[in-house]
Amino acid sequence: MAITLVDSNAVRVQVNIPALKLQKMYMGSYFGKFQTVVDSIVLSDSGEGEFRAKKKYVSGIHFLASERKELLTEFLMDSAQHFSIYLETPTSVPQVSGSVENTYFSQYNAFLAKFAPEMSQLQTQLKQVSPADSVKWNEAIAIKLKSLDAYRATFQQKHPKALLSFLFQASKRPDAPSKASIKKPEDWYAYYQTRFWEGTSLADPRLLRTPFFDQKLEEFLSYYVSPNPDELIKTIDELIRQAGDEQGECFRYLFSKLTDRYVRPQVMGQDKVFVHLFTEYYTKKDFAWLSAQQKKYIFDRGYSLVSNQIGNPAPALQLSTLAGERQNIYVIKAPYTLLVFWDPNCSHCLQDVPQLDSLYQTNWKKLGLKMVGINIDEQAQTAWKAFIQKHHLEEWLHIYQPESEKLAEQKNQIPNYRQLYDVVQTPTLYLLDANKKILAKNLDAKGIDRFLGQLTIPKSK
Repeated sequence: MAITLVDSNAVRVQVNIPALKLQKMYMGSYFGKFQTVVDSIVLSDSGEGEFRAKKKYVSGIHFLASERKELLTEFLMDSAQHFSIYLETPTSVPQVSGSVENTYFSQYNAFLAKFAPEMSQLQTQLKQVSPADSVKWNEAIAIKLKSLDAYRATFQQKHPKALLSFLFQASKRPDAPSKASIKKPEDWYAYYQTRFWEGTSLADPRLLRTPFFDQKLEEFLSYYVSPNPDELIKTIDELIRQAGDEQGECFRYLFSKLTDRYVRPQVMGQDKVFVHLFTEYYTKKDFAWLSAQQKKYIFDRGYSLVSNQIGNPAPALQLSTLAGERQNIYVIKAPYTLLVFWDPNCSHCLQDVPQLDSLYQTNWKKLGLKMVGINIDEQAQTAWKAFIQKHHLEEWLHIYQPESEKLAEQKNQIPNYRQLYDVVQTPTLYLLDANKKILAKNLDAKGIDRFLGQLTIPKSK
């Protein structure tokens, strides 16, 4: 009786690139915005080699790279992972045998090879014509784009189960809403949030094996979610829910990206999203995939931000004046108070503090605003006093924390004002209202000036 040998290799991808004989070859895959190497081989003296693995790779877009890490070609890795790739030269169009999915992919790339230069030519011509003649070229571009959409839609109808159909759907953007359907900004955000990921599961690990998922996610968070922190938190929670298992790689990637994005956000007040992630997820769940260093950073940042959210009362701040008197910011009577945490040995502070005083003298003083300067370097009193005198900052309230108090807080494990106000760089600014609630933070001098200007614009009758 004949014995049939069972191949234990789940993956067998043969490669033939005669021009790269005896060279090292890498197989890689995308992972969000990253490219990762999954295997490597050395080609034979005829340019042949085979990638093997006992466990199948997650499906998605993979690539071959030379020993110089130069991208040679992309291909689809679907569930059938036994096929061959032939490149006559490193820049040749690949010939893939034994893979229906890659036949589809090759046909699509052939379509793109014709589509892309024609689209580029139309866009170049549009830039060269007058506004009066632009209508014609815009229409031509719209028609051309529709041909791409039609190709993808037709393919999806014919091959709904194909990996390429999944990729088309995952990369798709919603059509723009009609003007009649958008009556207020909330309608616009709601329209896109219900359609942006339509037909795509955020828990599907194939998404991560594409070069466009991270870009699409970034686009969604930048343009199609409300900048209001409370509304943004609702959207973020829904994204997290859709990402599936907390130990799954989709959840981990998405959650890490959200953490990175909002731990130091570009939009003032959106650190409230990170505080939400910290209080509702990090403190309540054990994310074993985090390193000890990552956990320490997240928890340090979380505890630093919890106490200084916009709209909350400013943390207690009772420090010593130049004359050695105790001063509590809560006894300051003023419609606005600007806290300026600075260091007399900081080069940025030496430039920014005089600018702050100039704006105070010209714009803010008439609003009744009070300036409070907090020297964070208790050992630099000589430089501190000299700077105040040189720049005539006598109208400011100047305070600092004596070193003995700082050491006593450390000994008794009492949070220092540097942590409570998240002073990790200088200068750090906080604008408070009459009741010492935080109105704005992490803005520069011009940003504070614009913010105050918006607050004090006279209301029309």
